Amino acid sequence: MGVAGGRFVPTPDYDPRFHAFVIDGDYNDLEGKAQLSACSAAFGVLRCEGLAIEDFNETVQEINIIILGMAYPEYETAFASHAPYKA
Repeated sequence: MGVAGGRFVPTPDYDPRFHAFVIDGDYNDLEGKAQLSACSAAFGVLRCEGLAIEDFNETVQEINIIILGMAYPEYETAFASHAPYKA
């Protein structure tokens, strides 16, 4: 299983109250809210156990996403060309 993370660039449909696990350091109760999935322009839907958005937009103008539990070989296929994966 692999884990990936990085900067999240939201679409206009993004609402931290419904999508973010953390908002400026405070945990957000997401029970009953949006079910999210990860999708790559190159590889389509990325099978994973879950994902989390950490929204620190108000304090440091940054939003990050963490994709948890990606299965092999999909993880290797999606990230083999990235320098951190090669290292």
